[in-house]
Amino acid sequence: MKAFAFCAATVLLGTAYAQEPFDPFPNGSAGYHLDFTRIFASAEAERADRAALAREIDALQAMRGNVTVDGDHLLTALRRNDDVRMKLARHATYLYLRYAVDTRDEKSRDDGDALEADAVAKSAFLRGEILALSDERDLPEVCRPVRGVAGAMGGNAHHVV
Repeated sequence: MKAFAFCAATVLLGTAYAQEPFDPFPNGSAGYHLDFTRIFASAEAERADRAALAREIDALQAMRGNVTVDGDHLLTALRRNDDVRMKLARHATYLYLRYAVDTRDEKSRDDGDALEADAVAKSAFLRGEILALSDERDLPEVCRPVRGVAGAMGGNAHHVV
């Protein structure tokens, strides 16, 4: 048994010492880099686009109170919200990666956090207005509550088809 343990230790230790040392940055430089131009052409282009995004967020917020007036307003609000979220994700990714590459760049981190907080705060009304659409006359025929089996069984009949 001692001979087996000795042989196993020799084999394991022998392969460990035979392995070349790991150098994560050969020749003193990183073997990778992030190409930020795939997201935005430059930091100035990102800032200009961020200003345009802020205007789009304000335009979405301007719809507050009128989202559920009719189907066209609702569709417009939902499309604007989707556009804002897609553009916001692009900016948030860019700003986070700028900070992740250089943690001294706290301005990128703070700008990203502020942009996301602003967008969330200014679009929060949308969910409430949509949830307030509970009256049957506000819903299209296909979305009206089912009155069949659930109603006959004493259920609340709030199931939507």
